[in-house]
Amino acid sequence: MRSTCIKLLIVSSCWLFSCKNEESQVLVYANNRSPDSPAVAFPMNGSMNTPTTMTLVWSCSDPDGDLLIYDVFFGATMPPTALIATVHRDTVFTASALDTSRTYYWRIVAKDNHGGATTGAVWSFGTGSTRLEDGLAAFYAFNGNANDSSGNNNHATNHGATLTSDRFGNAQAAYSFNGVNNYLEITSNSSLRLSSCFTLCAWVFPVGFYIGRCQGNSILTKGFTADEPGVFSLAYDDNEFDPFACDSFEPDNEHIGFAANFNGQVRNGLKDSARIGLGQWYFVTGMYDGTTMKLFINGTLRSTLTISDTLRLNTSNVWIGGTEHPSYRYWVNGKIDDIRIYRRELSYAEISALYNLR
Repeated sequence: MRSTCIKLLIVSSCWLFSCKNEESQVLVYANNRSPDSPAVAFPMNGSMNTPTTMTLVWSCSDPDGDLLIYDVFFGATMPPTALIATVHRDTVFTASALDTSRTYYWRIVAKDNHGGATTGAVWSFGTGSTRLEDGLAAFYAFNGNANDSSGNNNHATNHGATLTSDRFGNAQAAYSFNGVNNYLEITSNSSLRLSSCFTLCAWVFPVGFYIGRCQGNSILTKGFTADEPGVFSLAYDDNEFDPFACDSFEPDNEHIGFAANFNGQVRNGLKDSARIGLGQWYFVTGMYDGTTMKLFINGTLRSTLTISDTLRLNTSNVWIGGTEHPSYRYWVNGKIDDIRIYRRELSYAEISALYNLR
């Protein structure tokens, strides 16, 4: 193939290289800048109870002032992989005939006419009329007491914990635990014997880490030991990958975990790889949807584990801030607030809504 010319031009403040031969011409914009990241406008990320016909609206700009086109990825899986539309210039797309009571995910890829492209964040919304009160087995808002607000009368007995301010600074709206012998206890009954699908939620504010045997810190636990069928737990400890290990104490290496014992085997659990620190609030969610355990931190999915089973019968009481085993106390030194126990899985949008709830 014989090249006939090479030219160097300036086009719209960009260097343009033109190479023409007998069969083709190639244009390369060396200084082209990609579009800015798309921003969500409607519906707000994490919105719930939206209609089954939803108009998606976003905004985007280009630093070079180029005309933009948008690929719309949309679906009920996270992340969305189905390209359902390519929109030219407009920043609106209507998704219709959606299922009720389902979480949908969408993202925008913005492209200019010079080969630049920018992929935006994943956003979500939930359709249907589900409410955050639906499926609650117990809810402890800790507004002045340890009563259950779900209507199931699963009130907790307080063993030394003291009322304190919550994450918004409201007085007597959370419980403080001294890391030595404070805990709350809920008597076991059928409503707290979880099975095929469930979700555990809690806010925790660590101020110190337990240095006793195995260095665990139990936010919420039902069960005497990890070997007991039907155990479930939200906790944090210094073992990055094993929620039941007893390694040496590493107070600067604490990780949040979610554990459950479905079939009498130990170590049905998962951990967040990121360390947690002292003096800050964390929203912890452990969910089992019938096939997969999922751990969310501050509304974001952090870890998953595939297990297809149901929890066995467990008649142990539920403890908050520690455990009933005399050798593995796992006392929490810090604050705990807004504990919820659901007898169903929550959608991603519902978890996001709880994290942003005021």
